[in-house]
Amino acid sequence: MRLILCLFLFPTLLSAETIEEGTAAHPAFSVMLSGAQAFRAVDSSQDIRLSAPESPDAILRLKFDQEVPGMLRDAAGNYQISANYVFQKDCVAAGCAQFVKPENHVAITSPPELWPGVGDVQDFTIEFWIKPVIFYRRNSILKKVSLIGGEKRGLEIYLDSGKLHASFYNLFEDSEGRRHSIDLAARSGLTGQDWRHVTLTYHAASGRITLYLQDREEQTATAADPTGVFNMNFHPLDRSPIEIGGSYFGSIDEFVLSVGALSPEEGARTRLPAARISEISYRTEQDKGIVLSKIHDAGFSSGGRFRYAASEPAGTSIQFYVRFSTSPFAETTSAEELPWKRIAGFTDSIDRFRYFQWKAVLVADPTGMVSPILKETKLSFFPILPPARPGGLRILDDLSSDDMICLEWRKNPEPEIETANGTYVIYYGLKPGEYTGRITIKDGKPIHQNSSSMPLTEQERNRLKFQEASMRRTLSTRVRFLLTNRVIEENIYKHARKKNMPFLRPDQAYYFAVAALTPDGESVQSREAVFVLRPKPDL
Repeated sequence: MRLILCLFLFPTLLSAETIEEGTAAHPAFSVMLSGAQAFRAVDSSQDIRLSAPESPDAILRLKFDQEVPGMLRDAAGNYQISANYVFQKDCVAAGCAQFVKPENHVAITSPPELWPGVGDVQDFTIEFWIKPVIFYRRNSILKKVSLIGGEKRGLEIYLDSGKLHASFYNLFEDSEGRRHSIDLAARSGLTGQDWRHVTLTYHAASGRITLYLQDREEQTATAADPTGVFNMNFHPLDRSPIEIGGSYFGSIDEFVLSVGALSPEEGARTRLPAARISEISYRTEQDKGIVLSKIHDAGFSSGGRFRYAASEPAGTSIQFYVRFSTSPFAETTSAEELPWKRIAGFTDSIDRFRYFQWKAVLVADPTGMVSPILKETKLSFFPILPPARPGGLRILDDLSSDDMICLEWRKNPEPEIETANGTYVIYYGLKPGEYTGRITIKDGKPIHQNSSSMPLTEQERNRLKFQEASMRRTLSTRVRFLLTNRVIEENIYKHARKKNMPFLRPDQAYYFAVAALTPDGESVQSREAVFVLRPKPDL
């Protein structure tokens, strides 16, 4: 018996639980992003980094967010697109293209005035994400190749035995009119089915061509000899389309073709928000990326610990904040209403809570070249069991009338219910399961929990005369609630209801459910009871 009393005197703690994001077990982040983007990590989990603003130099942009391939359009509005692929959502961004059948490919019509154009090709950059499936054969990812006059001329990016290649077939012409080909290859082969970022740049003035994988330089070649820099040009009669995924098995996302090059000689193009230094105050201003989590409902918890894992290369930073409450709050709740608390790495200072939210502010290095990386977050907490579900709900016809309904249910075992810290919540409505009314009365009023103040039926009053001890024991386990229009009106004003609750009217059916409420949470609602108010007969 003592053990049972001890269990009821203290909140019941469950074993520790966690809410994880960005881990191998729970790879996805449920967040809102501003100036940041979720990327696939090597272990197929996600990480979050600053996103580069869309380049104003982009002349071709394929997002692959359109579920119907035939509706795929160039977001830059320049090229005509013909597409056949399988849409999928497990991507770098909102959607991507999967190439798994021989007929899957994207054909991009290249008008003479657009890249590669007629004449010498100027600076350009090609970027996209790939997730290969097959590595042991040659997989053509992008191709713009013609066979005019018996000469193969053009550009192709492909996988060969798992290695990424970029080949320029007879595209370069020296000062004596001789044509040259150049092939670039990644240093190591791709392994696993992971998303990889590919970048190929060409700088016409220096003849420098660079192949990047995951923003790491794999190989650089220079189209030049002692006589000077070669010119790059396609065949003047070449009207072949740019083809994506022609013999490729895997997925492609976020394809971008831009004018301009990432040139080591001129300095790499700023891809992230760089710092601006005021010439007056000498203070820096820098755009930031914001990552805001959804509001997690962990149930009532005695407390917890939050930690995050991140990489902050030199010059970058991540500022992390958390906020939590036992009461509901919205994503639009201001910092004045519910302040954010800044943390570093982890925090143990999470007290009793139910609702939790975190926010990360990402700042690139001052040059705008390197982003911090948010890898994972983990909230550990000890949930508390809510009160038990009230049982035995019924309507007592003998104590109900045309303007009053008497509800009865079994008393809950939690002692908090009988104090000012907890109560019962009575839900009622005009349809099954649709409760538009909510009655909350604390301090046990007018909920009657003892036989001296509890309304009794005529049969119960008669039994008290002969079986008083037995009846009082039975009644002490019951709760009775008298619902009247006056009680409904008091609840409307007391709790500042924005919407009035339905009042009691004769010949109307009402559906009821009861829940127990303590500081540890609200119980599951009881089974439903229904009652039709009957008017008093005229005769």
